[in-house]
Amino acid sequence: DLDYSPDIVEHHMQAVREIEKQTEDLASIACTPPTVPADDPTRTVNYPMTLSAQMNLITTAFRCDLTRVATLQLTNFNGDDLYFPWLGYGTTAITSADRYHLIAHEIAEHGDAYGTAGPGRKIKVDTWFTEQFAELIKRLKGINEGAGTMLDNTAVVFINHMGDGRLHDSSDLPCILAGSCGGAFKTGQNLDPGSNVPTNRLHVSLANAMG
Repeated sequence: DLDYSPDIVEHHMQAVREIEKQTEDLASIACTPPTVPADDPTRTVNYPMTLSAQMNLITTAFRCDLTRVATLQLTNFNGDDLYFPWLGYGTTAITSADRYHLIAHEIAEHGDAYGTAGPGRKIKVDTWFTEQFAELIKRLKGINEGAGTMLDNTAVVFINHMGDGRLHDSSDLPCILAGSCGGAFKTGQNLDPGSNVPTNRLHVSLANAMG
């Protein structure tokens, strides 16, 4: 005879209910394309709006399991085509000094390397970029997925291709990794990998975490 104890039956019913709940959650997901911005997304003045729309596209694609990987590149390799009128840089006459390329050359405490800007501009711009990264994390964290959130099942890497823009130096690249990718990464820590460690090791770790 099989032993159908109350504990076994209760455990089974809980498991069935959990499957039902997951099915209900999936049924509630509206897998429709995000709203296309009404304004011209190619105009730099609309850059924040376009960036927000791209974040909506990523989170919707992940939520509907249309893809497992996405790249969000915030500017081209040199930043010549990006200025920041919403931060007060380039609101009237657009000059080369307003471009992100020149801002990236600045010494945060003393202005840029060419003496054309005062201190603090690079800090303000980089802070704004970091806030956009935080907004993407917030959106992923706001979507329930399984026993946690979408962020718990994701790894988001925030990185620049230059360690020091003034010198065009690509060593000592700082990066932020958010999300544990289903427990593959330990969060809440600050790691110093040491010197001469190739960035490819980060890429390999991400690939292994994704299976």
